[in-house]
Amino acid sequence: MAHVDVVPMAEKTNNFLVPNGTFIVELIAFAIIFYILAKYVVPPINKAMTARQEAIRNQFKELDDARGRASEAEAEFKSQIADARHEAARIREEAREQGAQIVADMRAQAQAEAARIVEHAHTQIEADR
Repeated sequence: MAHVDVVPMAEKTNNFLVPNGTFIVELIAFAIIFYILAKYVVPPINKAMTARQEAIRNQFKELDDARGRASEAEAEFKSQIADARHEAARIREEAREQGAQIVADMRAQAQAEAARIVEHAHTQIEADR
């Protein structure tokens, strides 16, 4: 015996291109969920993202400002170091000059003292004669 499929008439006339009641209910549910998401979920997320982007922009601006201040401070520091080196060189040169003057003064005093001692010795020798 051959098997014959018996298909109800309602299924044979159902065309998949024509929307049925389930599709319309799903479409309405999708529209409601989409509206709720667009009205209550997306704006706070967008607001938070905008605030975060602004905070990041501010941090980058502050970073650039800090970088500029750091480079200015570095330049000032290098300038002060150079000035300190020049000042140290000047002080060393003054110290050398003062040292040379002191040595010359001491040498002159020593020569004068030696001349006085020699003169005193000559006077002593003359007195002994």
